[in-house]
Amino acid sequence: MGLVKVLLHGVDLDVVSECFCILRCGSYWVRTKPAVLGSKPSWRNLVFFVPLWSSNEHISLAVLNNATSTRNANMLGKLRFRITSLTPNQQLTADYPLTVDGSTKGSAKMTLEWTYRTVGSLVAGYVKPRFTEELFWLGIHNLCPDLDKEVSAVAMAWLDKQAQPPIPLAISRRALSTRRDNFEFRVTQENWRRISSVASSFQRLASGFERLQRWESPALSILAMAGIVVFVAYPHVVAAVLCAAVALHSLGVGLSQRGAETVVAPAEDSASRPGEPKSADDENALGLRDKYKKMMEFALKIQNILDDIASITERLQALTGWSDPTSSLIFCLLLAARSAGSSAPLLCRTP
Repeated sequence: MGLVKVLLHGVDLDVVSECFCILRCGSYWVRTKPAVLGSKPSWRNLVFFVPLWSSNEHISLAVLNNATSTRNANMLGKLRFRITSLTPNQQLTADYPLTVDGSTKGSAKMTLEWTYRTVGSLVAGYVKPRFTEELFWLGIHNLCPDLDKEVSAVAMAWLDKQAQPPIPLAISRRALSTRRDNFEFRVTQENWRRISSVASSFQRLASGFERLQRWESPALSILAMAGIVVFVAYPHVVAAVLCAAVALHSLGVGLSQRGAETVVAPAEDSASRPGEPKSADDENALGLRDKYKKMMEFALKIQNILDDIASITERLQALTGWSDPTSSLIFCLLLAARSAGSSAPLLCRTP
């Protein structure tokens, strides 16, 4: 559906270290040579072009040092954001903060540009699901998340075995993971804070409606009553509201359609063989292990559900606040077209 141009001007870190940079966009990975970073950027004019197949792609940038002794020392900074936060056909140059565990560790100066082939492909990339209708009716679930995991596993295996210097799997997972594979209480708390921050905006809207009911501003209260009367007098407005709901639902398809999770068969105990009786201690240990595994799977589902809810609410907030200009413009055009279609019969009706 388009092309993404990424130009990395340089990286500034709070600490001086021999490090390298990993940049990922969709299924494409770029790795820089090791460089000593100080107060001035050392990487200049690192540019590459990436084809964009979906509007749900992200750009991930991770800066790591060459030391592999401890896990925390390797991560110097991380950046991750959605492609659709860019305005199509416009270059954006900015200093993006690099964070680790919620604290800022430096910044990366980048120039980003997103271009698309046609308007039709752009709109289709927003509204169509990530799997075809034929596969849906055949009962085949969305396999894109599983394919993304396989691509990431292959890339991380290459970084661990063939890259010079190699990047351990634990480091690459921590740098480029979406944090949806393993349960972490800190991630669950962060997802809850994301939902609370979006809900606060609706609380302000509710408090504003209460002020209208108390007639603190008579002019605004009169306008609100007039709007309610117009809404009741012209039912075609309901069709426009339904159109808005459909548009919002279509924009959230890419987030809501996660697909079925792959069921992994439990590994057999190497110490036990068929036909051998198991002791009571072994059975108790296996029972506790199964209970713990089920509990962690349930906690992971809760964490991912909160992540989905937070992502959808943030997308809705970006839609109404024009943080995502492309989807906001498409939403307004769809709403205007549906409203015009609902109003046309009333305007053309003869007395």
